[in-house]
Amino acid sequence: MTVRGLRQGSADDPDDPRLLALISELSSASERFKQLWEHADVGPPEGISHLLHPEVGDLYLTRTQLHLAQAPGQDIVTWHAPANSASAQALDQLRASLPNSSASDR
Repeated sequence: MTVRGLRQGSADDPDDPRLLALISELSSASERFKQLWEHADVGPPEGISHLLHPEVGDLYLTRTQLHLAQAPGQDIVTWHAPANSASAQALDQLRASLPNSSASDR
């Protein structure tokens, strides 16, 4: 997802020397990065994503992306879990562990 996001973000100035240097450095250091970059996928994949959180384990979250017409190149991305799912319960557990968390925050 990160490589796809970098490619999407690079569209505004694909010839930026700093960007080209970063891509070269990452491609030299990581064959996997090089393969993903050459595949040319843009932006995060649609649908449900699987994330592995170090405290609560597996999360299956739906990603929604809102493009901001007044701010080209900027998006708002939200992740959410279906109500009453194991992922929603895990998010509630994380929320409860935050400082100053209360039941009214849910």
